Amino acid sequence: MTNWMKSIEGIPDVVASMFCENEINGLELLALDRDGLKDIGVTRAGTICLLLKEIKTLEQKSQDVSTLIEHSPSDVRHLSLTSIVLSLPLSLTSH
Repeated sequence: MTNWMKSIEGIPDVVASMFCENEINGLELLALDRDGLKDIGVTRAGTICLLLKEIKTLEQKSQDVSTLIEHSPSDVRHLSLTSIVLSLPLSLTSH
């Protein structure tokens, strides 16, 4: 998670630390909204907007993955899921 946060231009390191301190994982990240970001300590409006934009992008990518898996023939589902998982950034699962 920290590496993903640091890859976003304009996000201070202290904000990445907040995510680590609150043990936010990938699923929790996708569930965060403006209030959730404030609850973990993000107060700057610009930072909140940047994070919400990036979270929305990740959410869209996860929906695209779900759609791809749902529409794959059953014999190919395992291969599709494996290749998709291998292509996801590891930074989303680590602190």
